[in-house]
Amino acid sequence: MSAARVQLAEGNLAVGTDGCGTRHGKIFAPEFRLRTQAHMNVVRATGQSRAGRFCVAIAAPSADGNRRVAFVISRRYSLKAVVRNRARRLFREAYRRLLPGLRDGWLLFLPRHHLQHAKMQDVLRELQGHLQALGYWSPVDTGGGETEP
Repeated sequence: MSAARVQLAEGNLAVGTDGCGTRHGKIFAPEFRLRTQAHMNVVRATGQSRAGRFCVAIAAPSADGNRRVAFVISRRYSLKAVVRNRARRLFREAYRRLLPGLRDGWLLFLPRHHLQHAKMQDVLRELQGHLQALGYWSPVDTGGGETEP
């Protein structure tokens, strides 16, 4: 067994890993995702929504005290897996960048067809506006007088 595998087997983390086996770490761990259809239906039924050119954001108060998120990207959005995967990557990165300013709640993001031609900054700006209007995001001061993102 290699040294890296031995370290992982003993519970030590090798350099460059985060324990979840993903690049994004624990923000997308199962306990921070909306995983069941019932939870997503609760968000749709009790949450507030905002629709824009690229996506629909639905936010509901957290039922368990955690911040949870789901990206619902079905074949209705696109029959091509590569297009659906790009939408998922855009949502994940936008969520990761907005995370420091997010308050706890359950969030659901649905793509619209214009997202297929959108750039990351466009998606980030739109999601930021949606979440701010819904009361789930506020700018974070980084200490340099500027706010993120």
